[in-house]
Order: sequence, then structure tokens, then C-alpha cells
Amino acid sequence: MRYYSTKQHSVDVTLRKALIDCYAPDGGLYLPAGLPVVPKAFINNMGEMSLKETAYVICNMLFGEDIASARLKAIADEALSFDMPLISVGHNRYMMELFHGPTLAFKDISARFMAGLTKELYYDESKPLNIIVTTIGNTGAAVANSFKNDRNINVFVLFPKGVLSRSQLMQITAAGDNVRAVEVAGTIDDCKKMAGAAMLDESLCLKMNLTSANSANIARLLPQIIIFFYAAARLNSMGVCADKTVFSIPSGNLSAVTSGVISHRMGLETGKFVAACNGNNPFYRYLVTGRITSQPVRLTSARCMDTDNPTNLERLISLYANDMSRIREDIETATIGDDMIKSTINRMLMENGLLIDPHTAVAFAAADMLHPAEPALIFSTAHPAKSLDVMTSVTGKAMELPLQLTRFMAKPVHTDKIPPTYPALKKYLLQN
Repeated sequence: MRYYSTKQHSVDVTLRKALIDCYAPDGGLYLPAGLPVVPKAFINNMGEMSLKETAYVICNMLFGEDIASARLKAIADEALSFDMPLISVGHNRYMMELFHGPTLAFKDISARFMAGLTKELYYDESKPLNIIVTTIGNTGAAVANSFKNDRNINVFVLFPKGVLSRSQLMQITAAGDNVRAVEVAGTIDDCKKMAGAAMLDESLCLKMNLTSANSANIARLLPQIIIFFYAAARLNSMGVCADKTVFSIPSGNLSAVTSGVISHRMGLETGKFVAACNGNNPFYRYLVTGRITSQPVRLTSARCMDTDNPTNLERLISLYANDMSRIREDIETATIGDDMIKSTINRMLMENGLLIDPHTAVAFAAADMLHPAEPALIFSTAHPAKSLDVMTSVTGKAMELPLQLTRFMAKPVHTDKIPPTYPALKKYLLQN
């Protein structure tokens, strides 16, 4: 399958080039050309298939022309060595737990797939691959864990000062000698701008063999399509019609929503997508005005969604040819403030005995706001312990930490610090 740029559709590259370069030469993001359509027979029989079997079939359709089927099966089996349980929580609400991977966040799914694809497609043993990734928590930990201890790959994790919890930071710094944690004296959008500038610096990329592991990379985005096919299969097997079920998704960079739209283009039928956002909701401003506008970012309880520049909005605009009416037909959004996040966490705990993290609470609240009577599937994207300080403050109760976090507690934390400018980042990369 070939890949084109969101800015210039004539750009036509292979999966390997799209993965390694990340950005197109014109600064656009890559999207697949000529998406495969999944046969109805497969969709109708998905309920009988395991997660790994579903993942293999979908990945074989997406990547089978570039990677041998046997290798794709091995990549899928290794990436998805954990489950995605779907549970009913009553009142026409269903929740898919996507946080059972090694770093307790749904980013494990796509990061582990990207690692497998990268190791299969990048075969220059004489020149290490350098990966840059920006994070406000979960992405950095997932990428660091997925690429840890690879002698042919170095990972630079950029994060804004004062945002990561100690446990999130430890998951990054304890990953391995090939991972460096870089604290930036600025915001996540500063980090993203710096990383984007690095990726568009041709001389630097050539010298360092540089790529990105954020959802700007098509290899991070496409594996998330698996979640939608598997979720629809699980719903249907429970007697819930997936095509009449709203999918409510915690949304910051809009990667999961974009993956959902692509799954529709491949033949999957679901209800509307709800891009559930915290108090920073640039997607709402776009849907109202038709323009990408900017506002200062506010820190919220759902920190992993604190952004003013959603990376994948550009992809959504391209997929819909900037047709606002079609976007609004498929995707809705809701803005959920901190008070609503806190009340939703406590309500779910009281009514269901279910402890959910702030990002999952945003998705529950958004579904209740927009579709109170319709069936809704909630994407639960992180374990509550990943937001330990928020959870303790909201519930007033201590939380037992899972092994994935406690095993790092005794290890030292080391970070490098740089100012929020591209020249500072370029100098740092060249020195390290």
C-alpha cells in the first residue's frame, strides 16, 4: 500500500519511507491511499475470533504487501500479549479497558505495533535509528517501553516541565540505556513544535537518521484500527448492535478518532464517534468556525489531553476534504470540565464500584451529555493509577499501585533539561 501527504496528494511513498520519515517533504502527514475494504463475511464472523486473530487479519490487509504474513502474525502476537476486556456497566453503557499493557495505557497497543514494524522495516545495522517523541505522560512511557534496550535504536522523550507524575517519569527513565528523558521548560505544544521542526530539518534527519514515534507517524496511527474492529465484534457478541452504538473516545491529539474514521472507510459500521475533550477543546472551535484557532492551554485533571494543537486534526480535514457537514455527521464533541470529571469519577465509584481514571471519566460524561438514552461504548484509555495524585484528591482514598508502577520505585530518576527552543533541541540531539 502507498501513502500520500495531507498537503499534497501527489506525494506517493512506501510504508517504510512513511514510517522512517514520519512527515512528508511538504510538511504534511501521511495517510494510506486506496484503503482495503474488509469483507462483510469477516466482519460478520469477528465475534468468533480472538484479539490476536482479529489483529492479524486487519494488519495483513494494511501491511501485507510490505511485510510477510508470518512476520505480521509474530508482530501482532507480541504486540497484543494482553487483553482488552469489554464490560457492561449498566444504563446502556459499555466500557472497553485498553490499559492492560505493560505501561497501563492504551498507547501500549500502537507503540508496540510500531516497534515491531520498525524493527522489521529498518534493517541498517550500521546506522542507529533515533526516535523523538513528545509526551505529557502515557505516550512517552509506552514508546520507551516498546523500544527499550534496542542497541540499534535511541529514543528521546520530550516532556514539559512539571507535568509528569513521578511514576510516569520513572516508567520512562527506567526503560533502558537507549532512552533519554528530556525536560523542556515549556508546554506540550512547545515540545511538539520543537519535535516537528527537528523532523523537517533535512540535514539533521539525514545526519541522525531521525524519526518520530508520536501519532504523527502513520505506524502509530494505523494499528489503532484494530481496537475498533475488535470492540464492534465484542459488542455484537454481547447482543449489542455496534452500528447503533456511540463510540465515546477520550481525545487530545485525535489519533483514536482518526483511526475510527479510517475503520469506517474499511467497511466497519458503528454509531457516531464522540471526541470527548477536557476544558481544552480546539476540535470544538474547529467544528464551530471551520478554522484551526489557538488559545492558551489550561492544565486540567485529564492531563494527557491538555493540548491546543491536535496532531491528527490535519488528517481528519484531509480525510473529509474539509467538508464540515460530513465531519459533523460522523463526529461530535463535548467539552468536560474538571468539576464534571470529578463528579463522574465519584458517581461511577458509588454506583458501580468502578474506579475510572480522569480521561475515561471525560468519555463517560461526554456520552451522557450527548447521548443519554443511546447505547455507548466508552474507551477506557489508562489505569487510574496513572493519574494517582488526581485520583487521591478526587476520591479521598489511597490506591494500591499495580506492579507495572511499583517495580520502578527504587530506581533513580535522571532527566536532561533544555529550554523550549528548536536550536536548544538540535544542539542537544547532536551532542547525545
